[in-house]
Amino acid sequence: LTDLHYQKPSRWNVYQPETYKLPRRLTGLQDLCFVMHQKVHLAGFSFTRQSRAWQQLSALEADALYGDSFTRTADCVAGIGNNVSLEYHQMDFEDREQATLVITGATPLRENPITLRMLDAQGNEHTEMVTFTGGEGFSEQRFPVAVPKGVCSLTFVFLPGSNFDFRSFRFEKA
Repeated sequence: LTDLHYQKPSRWNVYQPETYKLPRRLTGLQDLCFVMHQKVHLAGFSFTRQSRAWQQLSALEADALYGDSFTRTADCVAGIGNNVSLEYHQMDFEDREQATLVITGATPLRENPITLRMLDAQGNEHTEMVTFTGGEGFSEQRFPVAVPKGVCSLTFVFLPGSNFDFRSFRFEKA
């Protein structure tokens, strides 16, 4: 994953905290190994959970993906057609009510509508619709959207007539 160096001077019987930023985000279950070149006493380590809502997320990272017509490729969910849904859980929009949704995708259609369903912690559903404009190859398109405050589940819903290749998305604070 990376080489990290501990630079603090040695102090007898004192654990000194150090913070490192990894070069990429870790997801799912991972094996982690520490290789030391001199004797150390490691008191432990912890990770800081990053808010999924403000991270670039691949369509392949969906917590659930189901529907009538789609194909997982190396870098996207392609050929999204009839009644396909991609679910993302634990999206924390904090105290925001507005955000900008940035979608990277492609469609041969003139326009491909995408419905966003957001289910908040109280069970209230918020729905937004965005329209991705077709063109040649992948493009990044931006949409202002209303988002629920706090933690919610987000589902991208593709209705009949869709023909979409979905690479990634992210939300930006408005």
